[in-house]
Amino acid sequence: MDADSAATGGITLDLPADTPPWLRSVLSYLTAIDLGCHYTSLLTALVRLEESAGFEQEGQPLPSSKLRPGEVQKWIRGARGNRMKCLPEVVNVAQYGKTWNAWWDALQPSWRKRGSDGHWVVGGKYGAEYGALDASGLNGCISIVAALYFWGTARTHDEGSRAEWERAVQDVVWMLEGVDTLFE
Repeated sequence: MDADSAATGGITLDLPADTPPWLRSVLSYLTAIDLGCHYTSLLTALVRLEESAGFEQEGQPLPSSKLRPGEVQKWIRGARGNRMKCLPEVVNVAQYGKTWNAWWDALQPSWRKRGSDGHWVVGGKYGAEYGALDASGLNGCISIVAALYFWGTARTHDEGSRAEWERAVQDVVWMLEGVDTLFE
């Protein structure tokens, strides 16, 4: 794999040379603000997953869900940023966190377990199937990453909401890395 270093906004990612324009375009919006090393790891996991899926723009979509945050729906309707003056802004961080978590919970495969703290366990062995999360292309896991970007760039974070967002990012990284193992 030949890679080129691409400045896609506030973050510089090492992208495969054959990264298609549709993915570069989406990444240009989701990297405008550097949200830290965990978020950069999330972007790297997303690019690896898309590469493993053959960079198919029309890959397997996430299932439609009434639980998905409205900001994600606005982003999708706005051609993933291409027809928008600005990306959706999260106004109520606490409510958005609850909505995102409900959506994320609904996407989990049956083998996932929660720890004693009530959060999804990150680490250990992956299951054999990923159900809804086996989704790539413009309508796949990119929407999950976009939702986290909108949440992460909210202006009204406090220590607790920032920690909740960080935990969510790390959980999604672990699951995207697991989905990527399906292509090995």
